[in-house]
Amino acid sequence: MTTKQDPHPTTFSRLQIKRYLMAAGWVLWVGLAFFMASFVVALVLYMLQKSQLLHVKEIGTAGAFWIDAALYMIMFVIVIWLPWLHWNQARKGSKSSREKRTENWNFLKKNVGLTRPVRSKDLKYFFAGLPVFYIAILVLSIVASTILGDDVMNQSQAIGFAATNDIGGLVVIFVALIIVAPLFEEMMMRGFLFGKLRHYVSLWPAAILVSLLFALAHGQVNVGIMTFVLSMFACRMREKTGVIWAGLFLHMTVNLVAYSVRFLGLGA
Repeated sequence: MTTKQDPHPTTFSRLQIKRYLMAAGWVLWVGLAFFMASFVVALVLYMLQKSQLLHVKEIGTAGAFWIDAALYMIMFVIVIWLPWLHWNQARKGSKSSREKRTENWNFLKKNVGLTRPVRSKDLKYFFAGLPVFYIAILVLSIVASTILGDDVMNQSQAIGFAATNDIGGLVVIFVALIIVAPLFEEMMMRGFLFGKLRHYVSLWPAAILVSLLFALAHGQVNVGIMTFVLSMFACRMREKTGVIWAGLFLHMTVNLVAYSVRFLGLGA
């Protein structure tokens, strides 16, 4: 009689080493995509400034929005499109254009964690996780302030948008911070990367790797702590629901609270 083998063995073996190396490879791939996208955007800005077609002071809120959008789109192409291209070329057999489009669309949805519409289960995990997340952030903030000091923990996050009273500017910032950023970040981090890692390692190593990369990408200690915790909650929600909806709603809510405090003056 044979027993079913654990796909993620607890004993340290060659297979486990290989799995962790594959997982680390995907983390490096997404991290490299972030730096490549940042380099491309910075290079384009530098060339525009050198050609005197653009000056730093002329970028403004709308310019910052398009810079962020370009960064996310380049990352999306590198992270999602290149693996899709490899998969698409590896397929065999003759199928109609409609069948290929359907397969491509299903492949994309699967890789970004959007294989189904929102269900009550997603809302349940979102509403249950939201207060726990803020309690965890409060506790960690107190501990981190004691260890690192208030100067570090009270630093303002560098988000590329200056405070404004202009309605149009506030709308642009709202779209950038509460819709565009959470959607692309969840698709790439908890959708694509976490999904890939779960093929090789168990839940918590995958969640920690994703969350560390997500925290490092934000470049600040205090922001990194919050985003690490946010990512851990979102990974857990993805694991439980199979999609990114609950984590996306949590991410949007956290950004909405920050937007309300910073740009609308609520709670000040």
